[in-house]
Amino acid sequence: MEWIAGHSRTGCLGVVLSWGDNANGEASPPAGTFASVSVGDTFACGVKTDGTLACWGDNTLGEATPPAGTFTSVGAGGRFACGVRTDGTIACWGDNSAGQASPTAP
Repeated sequence: MEWIAGHSRTGCLGVVLSWGDNANGEASPPAGTFASVSVGDTFACGVKTDGTLACWGDNTLGEATPPAGTFTSVGAGGRFACGVRTDGTIACWGDNSAGQASPTAP
């Protein structure tokens, strides 16, 4: 069992259990089994065991609306997230006020 913690909430992986502040649904993960989960300020995203992404919580800036496709990992920042697709490319979504959701090529 792996534990994760974020701003005002805590959880564990596999079938995600979450508790704490739930003002924006951030402590109400969707059903399913997760390989990894990352938490932002008021949202969280996870890679499901089938490689798809699921995000939940505050979606004011699009942070809980991940792109379609399959991913190997996801990382959540304050109000944005980025994931590595199975083809190795990076996709980001959410707050882009400082360019944080606009990855550049290496």
